[in-house]
Amino acid sequence: MSRPQLTCVADVGTFLAMRRTSSKSQSLKIRLSPEEKQSFEDAAELAGLSLSAWIRGRLRKAATTELEAASRQIAFVQAQRAAG
Repeated sequence: MSRPQLTCVADVGTFLAMRRTSSKSQSLKIRLSPEEKQSFEDAAELAGLSLSAWIRGRLRKAATTELEAASRQIAFVQAQRAAG
């Protein structure tokens, strides 16, 4: 028995820097259960954000945490500094 798959497309790019400088040009497809998608939509609504902005913000936070812990550079932070 296969589960139905939903695809959520969210732009992955910078959140603050790109808002000021250029448009987003990349996308990311992810597969979600219906319950996950509904929960993400509900959380985004509570935050007053679009689903794309909510997902992008959470991914940026997770990437920053993990890359900093590994002493790795964070491309979107460097781009923001260069643009600012």
